[in-house]
Amino acid sequence: MSKLNEKNKNLLISYALAVGFSIVMAVCTMCLTYSDGAFLISPLGAVVIGFLYVAVFSVANGICALYRINMYKNMAVMYISTLLSVITLIVCMRYLSAVFAPLLVCSLLTVLLVNKRSAFIITFANFTVLLTMCAVRWIYVGIEFSPVEIVYLLIKLVSSCAVIAFYRPNYNRINLIGEVVVAGLISAVLSFAVGAVFTVQDVVSSLMDAVWYLVSDVASLLLCLVLSPVLEWVLRLETNLKLLEYISFDQPLLKELSEKAPGTFHHSLAVGNLAERCANAIGENVNLAKAAAYFHDVGKLQSPEFFSENQTDGYNPHNDLTFENSVKIITRHTEVGYKMLTDKHFPKILADVAREHHGDSTVSYFYIQALNITEGEVDSSAYRYPGPKPSNRISAIVMIADTVEAATRARKLTTREELYPLIDKLIKDKRESGQFDNCDITMRELAVIRDTLVEALIGSNHKRVNYPTKNRDN
Repeated sequence: MSKLNEKNKNLLISYALAVGFSIVMAVCTMCLTYSDGAFLISPLGAVVIGFLYVAVFSVANGICALYRINMYKNMAVMYISTLLSVITLIVCMRYLSAVFAPLLVCSLLTVLLVNKRSAFIITFANFTVLLTMCAVRWIYVGIEFSPVEIVYLLIKLVSSCAVIAFYRPNYNRINLIGEVVVAGLISAVLSFAVGAVFTVQDVVSSLMDAVWYLVSDVASLLLCLVLSPVLEWVLRLETNLKLLEYISFDQPLLKELSEKAPGTFHHSLAVGNLAERCANAIGENVNLAKAAAYFHDVGKLQSPEFFSENQTDGYNPHNDLTFENSVKIITRHTEVGYKMLTDKHFPKILADVAREHHGDSTVSYFYIQALNITEGEVDSSAYRYPGPKPSNRISAIVMIADTVEAATRARKLTTREELYPLIDKLIKDKRESGQFDNCDITMRELAVIRDTLVEALIGSNHKRVNYPTKNRDN
């Protein structure tokens, strides 16, 4: 019931914001009809336009909610990028031409700051608003119909969709610049062809329009590169460009992990590979999953020798401790990792995964040992991680990948017949113990993750040929 109430509250807030922003857009549209000290648009016309914008942004919000896209993050980027496009279009249409407006910035900001699906939704919403503004300008101001401007907007819509479609999460800024320049050149060629063949423009005018197509796309790119770091910081967004910096092996904390806890480092890389494949299989951000996996065990840097993967000399310090003290040291790494990442200003979701990836599960190794030597009951709460349970699907993915990687590595399993029942049991145990109660991962997604892990581990745990030794010299 509480989750339902929270969902209804979020929807109400989203529609209230859509109404508020629609009023802003209606006022901006009226500015296009301002002439001789008065607005030419009628009050009824302004209301109709306002309702149109409410419908556009409500549909966009509804689609984002349907696909479980982060609502507030999505709306913030949508409204900021749309407002920027509208303001630049108004200025260019009043004093120059729509051809000069850097409209690609809306699509670029959204695909960089949110994701491709949101970018498509917001791009279509944005161009609906822009086309409405052009229609209002032609109707109320009485400006002669300009086929060049309407063709410009349609070409920009196609160009924006192409940039979104061909964008890849692993793109760096150089890749992005190359893609935008190519899209700008293609748009320029199309505009020149349309201007020269289907309109009354001369060749020189068509050529100038084509040049401005390319210039407007470059201007959009420059605006995006300037604004995206600012919005990234203000809205605390985990963009793919930022995440690529975190998963680079030049990242100082990863370097420290590889030097002081090499076993943990290699385990984290293996978990990162599995988490990346699982995230891709269920439509989550692959770079975010990989980054979360790389840093999920950084808390072990406080005492790496107490974790088996870092013990290379045969000495186990837990042999000198009671089970309770050993459990305190083992379970402490989740809180230590959370604090380390928070203090170093890592994205909140990475810090959350470091704290949540064990949930409140039992440290079974020491708990079973305690049961074996103790008569009567053993308080399991003393052998549990402090939690909290995973609060999002990325945390759930890392929890599963971490558990599966450790279990299969210890057993050296290689075939589907060996891997499938074990992985299925591990995921089922996590689900039945309530570890996924606080996140929205579904049974279908858990099944997809199970199958993905089986296929991934068949490939990575394959047997190798033992090479023969040479018995005699040639």
